[in-house]
Amino acid sequence: MHEYLRRLVALYRKCATSRSSAQERSRGERDAAGGLCIGTEPERQRISRSESPLARVPGSNTRHPPPPLLLSRSRQDVAAPLRRSYSTSAAIFASPSAPASSPSPSSSSSSPTSPHHTTTNDKTSREPDATPRNSTHIDFDRLSAAMPDQSVTGVDSLWYVVATASLLAFHKEAAVGELWKYISQRCADEGQVGGIDAQDRQLRIARRIRESCLKASVLVGFPRCINALLALQSSLSTSPDTGPAVLSTLHADKPLRTLSTFPSAEARYARGKRFFTQIYAKHAERVLASMSASSAGDLSYFAVSSIYGELMAETRILDGRETVLLEFVCCLADGVGAQAKGHFFGCRNLGVTGAEMRGAVEIVRRLAGQLGLVSFLERVREGEGEGEGEGEGEGEGEGEFRFLKKAGSW
Repeated sequence: MHEYLRRLVALYRKCATSRSSAQERSRGERDAAGGLCIGTEPERQRISRSESPLARVPGSNTRHPPPPLLLSRSRQDVAAPLRRSYSTSAAIFASPSAPASSPSPSSSSSSPTSPHHTTTNDKTSREPDATPRNSTHIDFDRLSAAMPDQSVTGVDSLWYVVATASLLAFHKEAAVGELWKYISQRCADEGQVGGIDAQDRQLRIARRIRESCLKASVLVGFPRCINALLALQSSLSTSPDTGPAVLSTLHADKPLRTLSTFPSAEARYARGKRFFTQIYAKHAERVLASMSASSAGDLSYFAVSSIYGELMAETRILDGRETVLLEFVCCLADGVGAQAKGHFFGCRNLGVTGAEMRGAVEIVRRLAGQLGLVSFLERVREGEGEGEGEGEGEGEGEGEFRFLKKAGSW
């Protein structure tokens, strides 16, 4: 009996030893194949249990650093979605008219088993800012041709005032720099016109574009005015066709609006009220009363004293006729029909001709078409129609832009 037990114990020990050796050999083969040395059995079990896409990024309380292969994989899983998202966000700001870039062969051959696969040849992923937000191609020749009987580089032409206002309203303020490049080149190519040399024309046009940006600020947004003026300044500094004295002369200009502009707040308010009344004529008091009722009087006071008294009524660079046309264009391009309508009839009150009004509307249309703003064009087209209502008293139920047709009879 004892002999039987002794042999049984020996057999058990032999089996246990063989099993332990086999496990060690298997573990060594796995570690050698994967290039990993993870540690003790409990640690391996803990890693195995936590194996998931989210667990691949090590937490701050991890006692042992993850192996190189896992660390590399976790970085890929996190970085690739970020690169894809960043590239997509850059595409949101691409111009509707900009040609779509064709995918590279490497990006089109992504493995279906790797949803976050990216390649080093994917330039969009690595350079999300490669396409400027406001990058687009604008045909300024076509825009300038919409305003009849006016020189492209005339010092009193309206087309570039309208184009500047439209660019800001359409959120393409960076293109003001491109507008200047176009005009400066045209001036340089034409030389002296009407007894005014190219550099003098450039200087006077630059001042008019600068003033247009400033006056448009209260209608389209102050930040857009800032960006437009910075784009103009940059273009003035870098355009090879800008006359050498133009930039220095602009820098030496004195402000048109200072603390000493008005002897009193009452004088500023009076100047604003005069210009406001010129625009709205018999409707001025009703419009002011409406603004007062909706704002406890603050909006009407601010409009008359600051917007008109301080800003719009300054007419040494842009006169009243040009200023109200700019206001109308900003409202039209921004799609605010009621305000566009008020300034539309204000243009007539201040002497804008029917041809100039039709030309301004056509510039807005053409620019919208070049920018691919289909919804804007459809909205204006649907809002137009026939009608013989007068001024602010048109009947209800008409399209919000029906008044545009009346420019044909001016």
